[in-house]
Parts: sequence; structure tokens; C-alpha cells
Amino acid sequence: MDIRPFHTARRCNSQLLPTGNDQLSLTLSFRIELIRVEPTTSFNFGGGIHATGNGILHDNVDGSHQTFQLDPWTDAEWADFRANFSRVILNYWDGKFRLVPTEPWYGHGSSRREANIDCRLAIHLVDADSGVHQRYFIIKPRQTTFRSFAQAHLRRALLTHRDLWLRSSTRRVRVGSEWHRVDFLQCTALHEFGHTLELDHIAGQGNHDAAYGTTLEARSNIMGGGHQLSTRQARPWIRRLERHLIRRPGRADFDARFSARMVGLQLIAYWDWDEVSGSAASAVTTTPPPSQAPAPPPSRVLSIRTRW
Repeated sequence: MDIRPFHTARRCNSQLLPTGNDQLSLTLSFRIELIRVEPTTSFNFGGGIHATGNGILHDNVDGSHQTFQLDPWTDAEWADFRANFSRVILNYWDGKFRLVPTEPWYGHGSSRREANIDCRLAIHLVDADSGVHQRYFIIKPRQTTFRSFAQAHLRRALLTHRDLWLRSSTRRVRVGSEWHRVDFLQCTALHEFGHTLELDHIAGQGNHDAAYGTTLEARSNIMGGGHQLSTRQARPWIRRLERHLIRRPGRADFDARFSARMVGLQLIAYWDWDEVSGSAASAVTTTPPPSQAPAPPPSRVLSIRTRW
């Protein structure tokens, strides 16, 4: 099968290149502009979110008007956020899947081989008007209840300065035929980048709580309310691979298909209290990365939800 090494698109570029005799890598490459939102910044994000530069962010997305007081960034805080953004996302999403073919496809004739493809990710932080794929607006809301979100189809996201931290939430989920109270860890920025990759919530579109999963397996997924990946999250690479493969009818490799395998081990980021609980409230704490402030904010009540 012949391949196109490079593909350019509005949402991200990609490269399919050999890395060994029977190995290739498919890299999704994003050019992302991080936009520093100050209290004096005036912008209309659309969908009911806007700021007029008076330090107040207006949020009408869910039909009920909410306002959030915006605090200013220091230069040191902004530099830390920029430095941590790519590192946090790449450490989680890069190199976690391998695509395995159903039959020999790489090469020609009798030399065709069952070459595997590693799924890679690249992030380049760029300035405006530099071929931007995605724009991430970063705010510093004084309140802790703002719900971050990403919209792949509009190539934008709105995050807070806290979203690179792990947060703990408690939910009642099904374990077999019983309901257990379980604590889940999740980094909001990793979940939102999943939306940038055009992934939906684990149980479908929407922001109702069930979309984040009602079983332990579903809720613990990164596209639910947890921190774990599954092979379902390899779909962005599988879809993009078709842009690189030149399938010719009548050739033996025309019907070759690829399935995903996980690479490496994963941290189990939940704690099952093994007891039934009727409460759906989330007690949330946050833990900053090492280069952030030495002490985390105090515990608070927050539902970790995301608009789509």
C-alpha cells in the first residue's frame, strides 16, 4: 500500500513516517495559541459567554446567568502555565496507543509486512496569525465553579488557571449490580484536550451527569470523570490514518484495517469505598504540578462537568 507522508488540515496536521523496518509513527500535530485573558480583556466567546473588560465574565450557556470575577495574571504565573501546558498534555496523550493491522499492508508485492503504527502527539505553542489550529483562552476566575469546555468544531477552548491540576470528585456509580461511592481523580485540561481530539463524553454527547458514565468502568475513563484511557480514545488516530493511506481497489492490501492496543501501564486513579451512597455531590480538592504554587487551594464543592 502506498502512503501520503504528510496531511494538512484546519484542526491539526499529521505525519505518517517510518521509524524502523516494521514500525511507523502517526503524529497529530497541533499549533495552539494560548490567550492570556486579563480582567481588562474584552471578548465575545459566543454561546452566551462574554466579557466587556470590567473584570466580570458573563456565562449564559446553560440558560441561567452566572458571573465570574476575573483576577489578573502575573508574568510568572503565565510563564508557568505556558511551560506546563504542553508537558501535561503530552505526558498523558503522546505514545499511548499502537495501531495493529489485520493483514500485511506495508510495502509492495511479496515484501508487504504487518507494520504497526505508534500514535504520537505534537504540540507547538504559537502566536496569533501563525497558522493556528486551536485557540485556548485561559482565565483566572476567583470563583471555583466555572466549567471549562472545548469545542473542536469551532477550534477553541476556554480553560482556567486551575485546569492543569488533578482534582478529586466523589460519585455514586454502579459496580456490578450495586452502587458504590467512588473517589475519582481527573485533570480537566486532559479531558478538554480529548474534546479537541474530537472525542465525545464516554456515554455520548451532552453535559448531563450520565454522559460522564454511570458505571465504574465508564466514569473512570478520561472522557468520563476519571483519568484512564481505553482503546476507544485511539479513534482520532485511526480516522486520520485514512488520510494517509492510498487504497487501490483490486490490490491484496485494499481491505487492511487497524485496531488499537494500549502501550504501557496506567495509574489507577480512583478509590472505591465499597459502600452504597445516595449522594451525587463532589467534594473537590486540587493538587498543583510541582512548578506551580507550593500549596493547593482549599477543598471546595464543585461538579466537574464540561460543555460540548
